[in-house]
Amino acid sequence: MAWNVWVVNTHNGVRRQKLPVSAFPWDRVLNVSGSGSVTIQLRDKVVSQLQYMDLTTPLKRTVVLSWDKKAVYGGIIWAREYDRDAGTMTLTVADIWSMLAARLALDRGATNIAASLLTWSGLTLASLCAKVVQAGFTLPSNDWLLPIVYPATATAGASRTLYGYDFPVVADVLDEIMSTQGGPDVDFVPQWSEGNDPTFQWVMRAGALKDGAWEWNLAAEKSGVTGLKWKQDASKVTTSAVGRGEGSEKNVIHKRVQADGLGYALERVVSSNLKKVAEVEAHTRGHLATYQTPTEQWGFGIQANGHVPVTDLRLGGSVRLWSSADPVIPDGLHVHRLIQYSGDLGLSVKLGIQPVGGA
Repeated sequence: MAWNVWVVNTHNGVRRQKLPVSAFPWDRVLNVSGSGSVTIQLRDKVVSQLQYMDLTTPLKRTVVLSWDKKAVYGGIIWAREYDRDAGTMTLTVADIWSMLAARLALDRGATNIAASLLTWSGLTLASLCAKVVQAGFTLPSNDWLLPIVYPATATAGASRTLYGYDFPVVADVLDEIMSTQGGPDVDFVPQWSEGNDPTFQWVMRAGALKDGAWEWNLAAEKSGVTGLKWKQDASKVTTSAVGRGEGSEKNVIHKRVQADGLGYALERVVSSNLKKVAEVEAHTRGHLATYQTPTEQWGFGIQANGHVPVTDLRLGGSVRLWSSADPVIPDGLHVHRLIQYSGDLGLSVKLGIQPVGGA
């Protein structure tokens, strides 16, 4: 088992060339973009025979890192830098979230975009997220395509209206929905399709992402865990939040939400473009639920080929750690969610986890 890198067409995921690289630090993060960097040695005998200027074209090409023939990270090329003295080409890459920040959720068939609107109702918040992404990839031309596999639509009581005059950015709308009380998590899993000539695709997951459960015993002689770190951060703590929506001066839509009895008080404004008081309140309550206590984050390393291989990891999954006789971590079982994992071309993979219910 080993790492390998393929270059694919960004718009359809078709494989173009296997690419030898000397470094590829990468990062997968729940609900936000994960970045990467690829170093290519242009004096390498294999690389020198390739059409590397075409293979590294920004935006048109995506690099896919695989372990044991399973995709682990996909990064759209956004920049490249040639170093003549070093004989290297360095690519700056980022996953599909970077593209969502450059797409608008609009009715592209409207004559007057500013006067148009998109409305969905009777759906789950997770399905609303999928609809928003789809709106950003509606087809004026094939240039707008990306190989996204969408989840099935589920019904419930959630609704959203996007107004053209707000020119809503897909990533911003997703962030607002995810931040709402009871809001979903969103992940785009890099994956090869089935078949003899697989293509690359982004498989969208949305909802209460809980796939996967993995366990390590920190007290074991060979725990498989290295470099464990624990951090508690109160810089974003909020106990009284004023949600601010659309409007100006005394007519601004707003809602105050408060949590008492915590032994401290910190007040913040939670801004959005929402136009209904109920939506502003839900968005504000979601922020308060996340940040009313200090953020707690853990990090540790595992081996890509360990008893939990890197290809088994799923963002949002359950990480169970057993502790004993540690000077900081209490004895017993600690249950967390996987919110981040990262690595390079070596065997070490770093996990970022948070307690269930934490930020």
